Amino acid sequence: MLGKKMLVPLTASLYVPGKLDDADKVLVDVGTGYFIEIWFTRNWISLGTGLVYKLFVTEKMQKTMAEGKDYCERKINLLRSNYDQLVEVATKKKSIADEAGVILQAKLKQLGAAT
Repeated sequence: MLGKKMLVPLTASLYVPGKLDDADKVLVDVGTGYFIEIWFTRNWISLGTGLVYKLFVTEKMQKTMAEGKDYCERKINLLRSNYDQLVEVATKKKSIADEAGVILQAKLKQLGAAT
């Protein structure tokens, strides 16, 4: 497995050739700028024709997952706060628009009565 040739993604559409240096330890992109390091063991269990590797969750991985969860919770709270503020502003603007409509209708009624 070591030295195996592979394409390494630099962007969504740009790949460069590379070689696998360490098959027991890999970095996995889990999104939002977070990477987790996963270590595999050589102890495998055969299930039919497939191989299953045991996965050890490292302390570093747990910390990264906790940081990712915290980030997502903070982002959700920020979006909720922004949504609440947006609803408040939209309600005020609708109220102002309704008042302006009532005033315009009253003025049109006065103009219609004057002619």
